[in-house]
Amino acid sequence: MPSADLPTPHDRFFRFVLSQTALARSLIESVLPADAVATMQLDALRVENATYVDAALRERHCDLLMTAPLARSETADMSQLSEEVLVYVLFEHKSTPDPLTALQLLGYIVRIWEQRQREGQPICPLIPLVIYHGERPWAAPRSIAELLPAPPALQCYQVKLEIPLFDLSQTPDDQLAADPLLRAAMQLLKYSRHRRLGQLLRNILGLFISAIHLPDQIDPWIQAIGAYVMATNNEIGADEFRAALATAAEEILGTQIEPGSLAERLLRQGREEGREEGRMEGRAEGREEGRAEGLRRGELMGRLQLLSELLGEPCSPNLGSMSLDDLRTIEQELQLRLTQRRNRSTE
Repeated sequence: MPSADLPTPHDRFFRFVLSQTALARSLIESVLPADAVATMQLDALRVENATYVDAALRERHCDLLMTAPLARSETADMSQLSEEVLVYVLFEHKSTPDPLTALQLLGYIVRIWEQRQREGQPICPLIPLVIYHGERPWAAPRSIAELLPAPPALQCYQVKLEIPLFDLSQTPDDQLAADPLLRAAMQLLKYSRHRRLGQLLRNILGLFISAIHLPDQIDPWIQAIGAYVMATNNEIGADEFRAALATAAEEILGTQIEPGSLAERLLRQGREEGREEGRMEGRAEGREEGRAEGLRRGELMGRLQLLSELLGEPCSPNLGSMSLDDLRTIEQELQLRLTQRRNRSTE
């Protein structure tokens, strides 16, 4: 079982996406009914720095708590209520639906209310929103009533909670979200473990690149996407990701990538470094073998740089002095760590 302090790739990517309030707002508007959306001032939506998930569950759930004030029309005649609605977003990333999700959410809601009371704040409405991206349709209970059937005479005494559920597996790709950046993120979540991701990745990356309007925002997205893809999908490694990115960038919006950025380096490193080192070694040694070894070394160093950056770690400054065998050993170690992340995400 992974450490409770170590988030899974699903957690990390989900937090990266929805910590951007514009995307969180778009998701809320896409999932909740219009009358529920109208009760909140989503232009004031913010991420709360709080966690209420049990340590034993933290490696499986991403507890992202967001708040937005109630709309003035909703609070004018409701002075007894808090003027704030808490939007609690829970990402359910298990491959099969969890039959106890409603009970887990109820526990989180109670903890939030208890925490607010300890801080001298009134309890307030909450919306537990579940994003489900398993390959099979969600078939688990979505309410406490389904978990706790009671005779009619006792129903009025029972807790009532129904989960707003966004089942990506049952939503067409073009209807996942109105915002194109959020739609691309939802597509990636939807197909993250799917065998078809290799075929779809170029188009998904193209959608990401097209939707990112500021060039300096591309790097964080590419790093988050690459780390997520290679940690969750068995079919895609560093070379496959770089090839898909290169094709997408060239076809969609290559001119938007800034020189020197991670995205730009992924597009050019390897082949260019290999050619240059090959030419240098070939000239120095006067042999074709030198050029071939330089090509292999350059491509291998490019892969190591990519793997290190996607793992969020500095690349060793001594790579240039290492043998090809040593470089291959390091590559295997980095790939193994990505595989361990992938395995943790499916436990």
